[in-house]
Amino acid sequence: MRPSDDPQPSDPTSLRCELARGCHPLALWRTERLPNIAAAAIQEVRRALAGGVCLHHKSWPAARRGEAAAAIAVTLDLTRGTEPDPAVVDLALSAVLVAAWRGDAAARTVLAHVLARLSPNRRGGRPVRRERLRPRRRPPPRR
Repeated sequence: MRPSDDPQPSDPTSLRCELARGCHPLALWRTERLPNIAAAAIQEVRRALAGGVCLHHKSWPAARRGEAAAAIAVTLDLTRGTEPDPAVVDLALSAVLVAAWRGDAAARTVLAHVLARLSPNRRGGRPVRRERLRPRRRPPPRR
């Protein structure tokens, strides 16, 4: 969602998320829902990505510039395997967050998939509310 898509961008009661004090911009991808993220918060994420951070991946410079395909490639390559470093995951998925916020459908899908697989205690932010989850269907009785 882009800021121009907001029906009332100057509304002070808007639910848009600004970065809270103590919240690192690279943790925003796992702590806030995409529609609630304000443009100022995305700018903070982009500043954090543009810093002296260097991932040794051939697509990382393009991912830092905001290219969605490069951000997805970096995320898939660096998070494959055993247990990736949480700092690397935050960097890669923050690049995906920027592309998803701009409206890239593939980046939104990757972000949703990663968040769905992330345990609630590693997610941070608000706890998962149980009543929102779909109830499981019971299997039919055996005869």
